[in-house]
Amino acid sequence: MPHSFFFYNRIFSATFDPDFLRTEDRFAGIYDILVAVITAVVIVLAMNLVGSLLITAIFVFPPLSAMRVMKSFKSTVIYSAALGAFSSFLGIMISIVLSTPVGATIVIIDIMIFALHCVAGRFL
Repeated sequence: MPHSFFFYNRIFSATFDPDFLRTEDRFAGIYDILVAVITAVVIVLAMNLVGSLLITAIFVFPPLSAMRVMKSFKSTVIYSAALGAFSSFLGIMISIVLSTPVGATIVIIDIMIFALHCVAGRFL
């Protein structure tokens, strides 16, 4: 098993099931701190782009959209990251063209993507 897979598996466990990780790994506290630091860095960087109130929407909508159409945890995480990157890129481009606020435009794109996934999830 590659070392990087082991590391990512521990990060996912620290994020979604820290109690299980504590029973398996004596370094669970280090993974908890690493997840907290990564989350804090992303939030601080995102505040400059979209403002503090819109960060929650940007963190919530891509995973909700992915959970509507994906069946496994791994595919949901990967698809959620791709949706987040896509909606951010598209929102930034649209905000440049239409001279709209960047954060609000990204959230509107996220909401439209979520609505599409709600409809698609009913057929899958």
